[in-house]
Amino acid sequence: MKKILSLLSAVTLGISVVTPVAACNNKNSSGLDKGIQSKPDEPPVTYDIKYYQDLYDITKVKYDNKKQNIDELKAQAMIAQICGGGVLICDELQKMIDVAKVELYQYNVILSDCQYQIFSLQYNGNFIEPTIKVKALGFLTDKLTTLSTIKAIMLLYPTNYRQNDIAKINTQIVIVQKLIMNLSN
Repeated sequence: MKKILSLLSAVTLGISVVTPVAACNNKNSSGLDKGIQSKPDEPPVTYDIKYYQDLYDITKVKYDNKKQNIDELKAQAMIAQICGGGVLICDELQKMIDVAKVELYQYNVILSDCQYQIFSLQYNGNFIEPTIKVKALGFLTDKLTTLSTIKAIMLLYPTNYRQNDIAKINTQIVIVQKLIMNLSN
């Protein structure tokens, strides 16, 4: 039972839509904190190959853990326990698996983006050579396919996701589509 509860808690974590990371400073300009000394501005985050490689490595571990959680949900013992002794995945378990897949696919989007960013930095964004252009398009196409899959799952379970979450995915899809179109010309 503990295993089911831990898997359920992992599956029911809130959704976080993947967006590019940006450095920002949290300043309060309301004037209410005049007596409080503000911290000096933090240096901006440097988005270099090492940054994206580190992000990739961290995300890959999370991806692998989530994939293992999904595999455990699909295990025969779990099917029997959650689906009342049956051998087929019931609707309740399928919903849990699909919700977990959204998180898994979000990690995949980050991985694809890191690969694209590393590749872009290696070639200074110069994708003129056909083989380089094809590889860059591959990263973007993978990201687009994954975002579309996330959206499809979210639409299957509208009570689990806010319209704002779906709108963010739609925005990301449009951005990636524009990048693909620009790179294809």
